[in-house]
Amino acid sequence: MLPHPVIVRAMGGDMADDRAFTWRLPSQIQRPGRRGHRLHDIPAVRISVYHDSYGPVRPDSFLDFAAEARAQGTPLPPLLLDAIRCVPIRCTPTTQQARDLEAFAAAARTAGQSAHKQAGTLGLDEDRVIGEYTTGEQIDDRDGTFVPRFLYAFWRLCEQRIADVGHAQAGHSARVLADRAGVPADVRVVRLRRRQPDRPGMAAPLGRAHAQGPPVVPQPPPAQGDLPRPLHQRPR
Repeated sequence: MLPHPVIVRAMGGDMADDRAFTWRLPSQIQRPGRRGHRLHDIPAVRISVYHDSYGPVRPDSFLDFAAEARAQGTPLPPLLLDAIRCVPIRCTPTTQQARDLEAFAAAARTAGQSAHKQAGTLGLDEDRVIGEYTTGEQIDDRDGTFVPRFLYAFWRLCEQRIADVGHAQAGHSARVLADRAGVPADVRVVRLRRRQPDRPGMAAPLGRAHAQGPPVVPQPPPAQGDLPRPLHQRPR
């Protein structure tokens, strides 16, 4: 769970405000063997990406979607699932795989440009970002690898033992879900240690004046294993 959304421009050109990530390990994916007769299991990590329903990215298509949800009596939750993917671990991509990824990314960019152009002819603004975000804060995810790279950096950061782990009270819904799943409803909050405490009179950081909508409370703790779970992941 991020304290602020990260604005990302996807391969196809769409804007997104990534707010939370979940990962599950162990997972696995299957691929054909060398002769193509058998499928082999490959260890992987399953990653899910969530957008901020009340974040700064507000394209017309999303506003229409949110309005329709409210009209049907089902307002959007604080977080919206964007995508789930399985990423192999301990696997070095081949040169051909890198070329295939670049070809796929190029095709996605072409299709996205065409869709944006069509939306523009219909009078839709698909690039609206509210708030005082400064130029240069947007992440250009040209090949769709930003999230795995972001999480890898986070995991490496956790291994450096420069974070303070605290505990917070779990909400009622988290306790109910944990009880159904038969797991503890513990909530842990990880904070990076500051090198210098904030001094009185220091100016507040600029570029995050879009606050709207309800806050999201982090959920259960990191799980045991090679990789921790995200702070907000709910037990299944």
